[in-house]
Amino acid sequence: MPGKAREKVHNLFKILLEGIDVYKTLEIDHCFKDYGLVVKSEYQRSGIGTELFKTMEVMAKAFKIPAAMVIFNNNKSQALGVKLEYTVLNEVKLNDYVDDNGKMILPTVHTKVVQLCYRRFL
Repeated sequence: MPGKAREKVHNLFKILLEGIDVYKTLEIDHCFKDYGLVVKSEYQRSGIGTELFKTMEVMAKAFKIPAAMVIFNNNKSQALGVKLEYTVLNEVKLNDYVDDNGKMILPTVHTKVVQLCYRRFL
């Protein structure tokens, strides 16, 4: 992910975590953190996203990683999160996520909120 885009997502992750002690809340000392994944539109709805998340679960169990935290940043990924039994830990309304000039930092037409979700594996 290029520098500016990565910085925006990293800052969003910090905002989503603001005031939340994830490790204490989930009673864990480590976890996977994922800013999300992207599947090109022509390959969406073919099970690729589901398989990537299933692979993360297999890896988590193999390496004894008790949970994953993931940002779901659009309606499709949020629906996948529900299907895969992720739990919403926090969410940010995108129109509230603005820069110093009041401009939306992550403008998007179809997404109203970004969710920080988790799933326990162990």
